[in-house]
This record gives sequence, C-alpha cells and structure tokens, in this order.
Amino acid sequence: MANSRFSRVDNNFHQRRMNDAKMGAYYTDVTHCSDIHKMFRFSEEEETLVLEPSIGDAAAVKAVTGVKDNPKIKIFGVELNDAVADATAKDPYMTSILKGDFLSEVVISNKMFSFCFANPPYRDVDSLEEEREKFERADRIERQFLEKISNYMRAEGILVWVVPYNVFHDSRHLSCWMQRYETLAVYKFREAEYQKFKQIVVVGKRRHGLFSVYRENREAMEKEILLEKLEVLPTDFEESQIITVPPSPLNDLRTFRTKTFDREAATQYLKEHLEEVEDMCKAIGKSIEIPAYDTHRILRPPMPLKKANKAVLISCGIGSGLAGEDGKDLHLQRGSVREIEEEEVVNVGGKKIVKVRTRAVINLILVENNGTIRELI
Repeated sequence: MANSRFSRVDNNFHQRRMNDAKMGAYYTDVTHCSDIHKMFRFSEEEETLVLEPSIGDAAAVKAVTGVKDNPKIKIFGVELNDAVADATAKDPYMTSILKGDFLSEVVISNKMFSFCFANPPYRDVDSLEEEREKFERADRIERQFLEKISNYMRAEGILVWVVPYNVFHDSRHLSCWMQRYETLAVYKFREAEYQKFKQIVVVGKRRHGLFSVYRENREAMEKEILLEKLEVLPTDFEESQIITVPPSPLNDLRTFRTKTFDREAATQYLKEHLEEVEDMCKAIGKSIEIPAYDTHRILRPPMPLKKANKAVLISCGIGSGLAGEDGKDLHLQRGSVREIEEEEVVNVGGKKIVKVRTRAVINLILVENNGTIRELI
C-alpha cells in the first residue's frame, strides 16, 4: 500500500503533478502488515469486499487480508499515480483498481465494504499549518480520508487505520474517529519502523450511526492512547484478540468507477479481453431472449402493432433501412406518415353540417433484393 501522492487543490493536470512532486510515497512495511493479518478472521465461505483508498502496489493490503489464500476476498483500490495504478490493476488478486483522486474523482456505492485498510497521504505538521493559514481550513488530509472512507463502510465493518501518532491524537481527528468507530485495538509500530513516520495502527468497528462525542469522552480517550501506554504491535495474537470480519456480497456493489470515462483504458481492456467481451454479449443476448433471425420462421411481434404504434415507429425511423440477410432476404424498407383530411356531411339537430376529420396514412415501401417493390398501406 502506498501513502499515495495526492492532488489537494483541483483536478487540473498541472496542479496535480505539482502536488505529486510535493508528496512522498510511503509503502507500509509488509512484515507489520503480515502481523496485522493475524488479528483478523475472514470468511472462507462468503465474500468480503475490501477497500484500499491509496493502494499503491497493493503489497500491504494483500498481506493484511491474506487474499492469496482466500479467493472470497475481493479487493477494490484507488491510486492517483497512473503508472502505479496500471501496474497494480494487472495483479490477479485485485478485483478492480481506479486511477484517480480518492477524495474527488471516484464514485462508489455507500455502505458496501466490510473491511478497509488505509494509510492515507499526509504532510508534515509545519507544512500543514502553513496551508491552514493559506486556505483558511482546519481539516487535515487524514480526516478528509477518514470521513469519506466511512461513507463506504457497512455498519460493523472493520477499518484498519495506519497514521502518525500525533495525527490520531489530535482532538479534531480523534473526535471524527470516535463519532464513527468503536475502537477495538491500538498498537505502535515496532521501533525501527516507528522512527520513520511515528506510525500507529488503529482498528475500529463502524458504528451504525454518528456517535455524540462529548469533551470528557474525548479527553478520556486521549489519556488512554498516550504514547507511553501503547503496546508495540505483537507478532501473534491470542484467540480472544481475534476480530471477525463480517462478509459483504459482491453483487451488492453497484458502483465503483471514476467520475470521468477513461476511453483509453476501456479500449485497452476490450483489446485484451475480446473473448470475455464476446461471451458477455452472448450472455446478454441469451438473458433477454432475442432469437436469431431465421428466414424460415414466421415471427410474431411480442405486442400487436396498432395504427398509432405504427405511426410513432415509422415517424421515428424505426423499421426503415436495410433488413434481412445478404443473399437471402435482404431488402430495403422505407416508411412515411402523411396527414389527410376527409369531409363528411352529418345531421346535427336537424341541420346538415360538414365535419372535417384529419387522420394519418401510413405507407411502408419494401424494395426486395430482386427489384420487386411492394407498398403496404
């Protein structure tokens, strides 16, 4: 997993690349991730949807979930760096990878994921304070990630949150966390790794709604997670410490895409998966039960056409053009609709009046492949 580069101001390409240069990429230590994996029990019978909002090369999330040994785990990731995203998308253990900014460029169904592993992008505190003054905003990037991730998490879903200790201990961030998650575990990274970015791992269970956090609740939590009180991440866990991850069906996830259509990526996918696309088209045709055209079979329309139906269809151009098969029953058909007026003398109250009626006349002309012209009225 990468502490992926992040575009903070807008989606402009130049600005995005400027931000890219400012942000570093921190890949979570895989050894720590393998030990974090021991904390969880995933279903091997039912599917579990996993979200990774800054997935990088996916090494971390694969280690945390143990996906290599459990095909029921379905990993969905987002990565801003195009080259990294392209490479990760080819990983056979990935279900779907999006290229884009997690905070502004993706559209994902809410409340679908029951597990999320996240190590969000971050900047050093001094730089952040300067930005707070410049943009007059009190949000850290981590809190924005936390809020958006929470939209996609099922109630009782599990979030593994890897952030610097001073970020998590910040009162605003901590309040945001406590509103959305019940804290199940907090561990400090082992010393050599901790010294790099002061990372801790926090495990939370998504609440069913927003929890009201009072000052005394937050202050009690702040004292409970003081750095000197934190245990170092164990290399093994007792049965009583194991956290069961609830399942989440793949079919429930309706939307996982970027806001803009990536024509190049779609074209490349079609080229690389022609057989799959053909099979999908056949499956669609079979599912909607449209039989292949057969010149020896008389087909009845699913609903008999009335005059009004014919007028609408032909006016819209339906039924016009080439039809049939080349060399067999290929023919050209053209339709038209014209209005005519008909006069009728009727007796109304002893007086004769002329009543004018307007109606549509439908003409369908068929030109058969032998040159025969037929006009249907």
